[in-house]
Amino acid sequence: MHIFFQEFHKILRNKSCILALIIALVINIGLLAATNPGEYYNAANYQKAYHKISTLNDDKKGTFIEEYYQSLIFNNINEYKYTHSFMGELELFNNLNKQWNKISSYPDFLASIKQSSQDSQVAIFKNQSDFQKRNANKTIKDYQGLDNVKLTFTNVNAFIDSIDFAPTDLIALAFIFFIISSLLIYEKEHQLFFLLKSTKKGRTGLITAKTSVILLMSLMTVLLFWGSNIFVSCIKNGSLPLSVSIQSITSFTTSTLAISTSQYLLLFLVSKICIYSLIGMIFLFIALMSKKTIELYFLTILLFGISFTLYLTIPDNSTFTILKYINIIPYLLVNPIYQTYLNLNIIGYPINTITIFWIIISIILPFFTFLNIYVFSKDKTADTLTSWHPKRKNNFKTNVSIFYHECYKLLFLQKGLIILIIFSIATSWYTMNINHDIFEDEYYYKNYMSVLNGPYDTKKQQIIEKETKRFEELHQKSNQASLDLQSGKISENEKNAIDNYVSSQLLSERAFQRVLERVNYVLENPDYPIIYETGYLELFGKGFDNYKTDFTLMLLLILTLIILFTPFIASEYSSGMIKLISVQKNGSKKLFKQKWKLCILISTLCTFITYTPQLVYIIQKYGLSNITVSNQAILELSNIALHVPLIYQIILLYLIRLFMIYITITLIFMISQIVKNTYPALFILCASLAFPLGIGIIDISFINKISLNSFFSGNFIINEFSVIHVIILSIFIIIFIILSKLKRGCND
Repeated sequence: MHIFFQEFHKILRNKSCILALIIALVINIGLLAATNPGEYYNAANYQKAYHKISTLNDDKKGTFIEEYYQSLIFNNINEYKYTHSFMGELELFNNLNKQWNKISSYPDFLASIKQSSQDSQVAIFKNQSDFQKRNANKTIKDYQGLDNVKLTFTNVNAFIDSIDFAPTDLIALAFIFFIISSLLIYEKEHQLFFLLKSTKKGRTGLITAKTSVILLMSLMTVLLFWGSNIFVSCIKNGSLPLSVSIQSITSFTTSTLAISTSQYLLLFLVSKICIYSLIGMIFLFIALMSKKTIELYFLTILLFGISFTLYLTIPDNSTFTILKYINIIPYLLVNPIYQTYLNLNIIGYPINTITIFWIIISIILPFFTFLNIYVFSKDKTADTLTSWHPKRKNNFKTNVSIFYHECYKLLFLQKGLIILIIFSIATSWYTMNINHDIFEDEYYYKNYMSVLNGPYDTKKQQIIEKETKRFEELHQKSNQASLDLQSGKISENEKNAIDNYVSSQLLSERAFQRVLERVNYVLENPDYPIIYETGYLELFGKGFDNYKTDFTLMLLLILTLIILFTPFIASEYSSGMIKLISVQKNGSKKLFKQKWKLCILISTLCTFITYTPQLVYIIQKYGLSNITVSNQAILELSNIALHVPLIYQIILLYLIRLFMIYITITLIFMISQIVKNTYPALFILCASLAFPLGIGIIDISFINKISLNSFFSGNFIINEFSVIHVIILSIFIIIFIILSKLKRGCND
């Protein structure tokens, strides 16, 4: 027990572990908060619609949803009540309609199961295998206990966000891997286990303590990460539905669990604790058996890669279905085990996936736990880990490259590789889930602009005149129908038919008004062509989210660089190693020169990772036509001071961002070398660089005038450059000079 507390205390004293936990939690919370339930609507839109529906009587909820949804389909809505666009309104009520239909059709679903019971008396056993007969009987029996289950229209989003967010699993497993690295890999790499060879009991006691700590940390990881998900979901979506049946949650309709959502939440957490513990034991076993650091990473990635491939590629009706469901991926996600009713063919007998899950957990978890203790105690594994050298020969020269050793220190010893992987996941996830709230008009507008794009000539003028005339005739037809109805020439039904036809033909009218604005601007500036500008506006911070996307992506990038490089630079001072290095001629100068090279290389790569997905998405969705034309050809860009071709503005935008990243790296170097301690340096850098970006994201605009936010955005400084920015830049240069002198004084 004493060794256990020592090992656990080692984790608590390890500032890197605490910092990694805080970073992982912040990233997880940020990603969940930024994720939207639909492509065209967000959590607030769903909450608004759900609140309205929940105030209605049960017999009126379905009618309200159906009528509003039909009104959207036939375009009989004059104003969007819950979202800002037609597409958002349509997607939202389409999903609400599906949710209601699932609930209302549940009795029919149970009746169909009972009907199969009656049919089985006559024909179900004909021409079927023994497994199919047994499976049919088992299915009927398992669903019999759900006759009294009553489904309720409830806040599905709040519950789903709490239990079904895949990035949480990835981030949590990365943290568990980090803990195992801190407990075992460091000691193996530094050959500390040789000290334990003298006593078998010493080795057994140590590995038992380490195993117990990993199991405890798995439990704490589940409670911290999924507990924070529950908390964020309540803030984002409203209170959790805890008293309704689990079948009321749309994705659990076919489940045979006769429990409430609160009971399922408890079952979910227990299952997560078990599977995280099992994966932790597998990580530990791989770490014990690996003889090289690269082998540890390779085997871990290979294990999850094979599992993920099997889960995605094997269809449900395949003879290899067992490999799809007895698999790390569905077990890690947990919900697939409980959501869908499925019996697997185990030696001709149908056994439910839930039963198999708990049998495997109860066998494999103790097996790997005791296997790890046995392997380490019997000294069946290498006591050391060595770095990877390609094509190593017996006679080789020791690698004395400072750059090589600094790479190894940053990426492996300081777990920089894990941080970069988490950063890549976070930026990709955010980019894919940006709420591009596209109006219905954008579809029609894009079609118009695809025809009109380019120089405005006589042919395009004829298209505009023809379309203008068409809309005038439609309005005249609608007015004439109203007059005919009043004079009794047509009936109410005929009038409604004409109105429906006219409405369907006028769907593109608002988009055409935007087209006329572009045409009028081109007529005033005949040297410019007509340009489909939506992609450019999105890229240049003039779109729906304004500068929010710029600030969010830059915040992720800045935080990653601060977390990566501050310990990397300050550790030489805080550990006292700088005194040994300084003894050598130009020792510290050579060391920090290589650190600088590595930081520049990685920061450039991170900048590429941050902004490439956004650029690719915009090109695929909107296109960037007439890229060599002046930016003044776009109405929204005509008021900016910079008059350059669009391609030059794009290049300038990314050069400004890259330049600011290099400035950030320089600041990290300066602050880390002046403060000479990792945590104060982290606090200063986060407070001065990252915190203002976070404030900018929540739309407190004054912060952009007193910080470097406008420079980090790139778009802000290009679009709204003023005297204030000159003042900010001047202050920044003065601070930079002062820091340079302080750094020089510290080095002297």
